[in-house]
Amino acid sequence: GELYVEAITTPSETELCYQPVENNPNLPTKLIQYVKNTQEVVVVDDLNTDLPVIDEYLLKKQPKSLLCLPLLNQGNLIGILYLKNISTSGVFTSDRILMLNMLCTQAAISLENARLYDNLEQKVQQRTKELSDTLEQLKTTQNKLVESEKMAALGSLVAGVAHEINTPVGTSI
Repeated sequence: GELYVEAITTPSETELCYQPVENNPNLPTKLIQYVKNTQEVVVVDDLNTDLPVIDEYLLKKQPKSLLCLPLLNQGNLIGILYLKNISTSGVFTSDRILMLNMLCTQAAISLENARLYDNLEQKVQQRTKELSDTLEQLKTTQNKLVESEKMAALGSLVAGVAHEINTPVGTSI
């Protein structure tokens, strides 16, 4: 349910992070929430829109062009791409949006595959630990059984010796 910023990229650097979107002063949270709820592509030039997406961040930064695009995989939202251009209006043309949409579809598939692989890895590790614990229990049980068998054999030997000592040797002339 809750969204997190996982990467911020500028022309000069890429920063990996993990920050909540909610109440983040460095993001247009209204725009992102709108795209999350509607799963629609939003393009705005010169902050000219009737959509309820303009917030304090956008008013302060005044980007010339912005795009917010949902990353969907089989109809499920798995991410949001937010792009802005601070110097030029009309940057996000329909051709560019089409290309970005195709790239985002591929990214959504890759992200979902990565999530599934991670889940599989966690299940394999969990199962391996369970099997290791079971093996340890079996070894402990085996050691107890061997000890019990040794004690039973020793008990039989002691009982046999005691019986032989307590039984008088009969002789006949």
